Formats: sequence, structure tokens, C-alpha cells
Amino acid sequence: MTVERPLRLRYQMTLDDKARFLDACPHLLDDVQAFDKALGREPERDWNAVWSRIEDLTRARRWKATEQKLFRSVFTQKDTEAEPVAKGGRDEGYEADADLRDFENVPLKDDIDAYFEREVRPHVPDAWMDRAKDKVGYEINFNRHFYKYTPPRPLEVIDAELKQAEEEIMRLLREVTE
Repeated sequence: MTVERPLRLRYQMTLDDKARFLDACPHLLDDVQAFDKALGREPERDWNAVWSRIEDLTRARRWKATEQKLFRSVFTQKDTEAEPVAKGGRDEGYEADADLRDFENVPLKDDIDAYFEREVRPHVPDAWMDRAKDKVGYEINFNRHFYKYTPPRPLEVIDAELKQAEEEIMRLLREVTE
């Protein structure tokens, strides 16, 4: 099963980020200036509220999807203390953070939902399962079922073999130098 956690973004406009964004999209200078004035330079931990205010400020002009993605990537950073980023509308849940995605192998006879509630939820309360990414199968631990342990040779035997190899090397070196 795939375990997802919400993406949490902090927004902050800095002069360097502003210059970087405007290098890529100079035609959005007026909009960016308006955001800077309206939102300020202090960090905001609720990207949903920030984006809602930005959309209110740009009602007259629609940005391209690539411009929106660039804006978000330039002016936001992941922050564990921030609010989760809503996916589409607020009713659709949260965007998943790909860096926090995890995979669980559920024992064959266990119920997936019960396993999730018992093993995952206590440790990661804001996680959810992405059942669309489930893979059905069974993992066989070859080491457990097929590996036969063979103890290492005694240390005395290994030392004797090393001494014999050392003597052989010395004999060969004497032959080369003579």
C-alpha cells in the first residue's frame, strides 16, 4: 500500500526570489509588485490563503499554468509547521508530498484498512492511503527460506593460508630480483 502525507508550504517573497521570477516572466511585473505590496515580505504558513488572495488580485488577468507552477516553486518552501496544501478545491483533500511518500508491505492475511489504522495511523496521524497505487502480490524472503548458513573457517586456517600466500609472493619477488 502507498502511504501519502500532505504537502505543507510556506510562502515568502524575497528580493532575490522576486528577481529570479521576473527574469523568467518579466511580463508579470505589475502582478508581482501588487502581490509584494498586498502580502508583504513576512513568511506565511498557509499557502491556500495566500493563493486565494493572489487569485483575488489577478482576477482581471489569468495566468498560464506554467507561470503558476513557477511562482509556487520560486516563492514557497516546504515547512512542517505550515498548513496542508489543498488539492484543487478544499473538498478534494490535500496534495501529497512526494518526498514523504512511503510504501508498506501488508501481510497477506491482514486487512489493509485495519493494518493501516494499527501500524501507520498512530505514528503519522495526517497520512492517508492512495489505493490507486496498490500492488497485489506476495513477497518471498529468499534469505529466510533458502539461505543455508555456513560458518566461516577457523582463524588458524585463514592465518596459515595467508602465511603460505605471503611466502609464495616473497619467493616470486626473489626470482624477479635475481
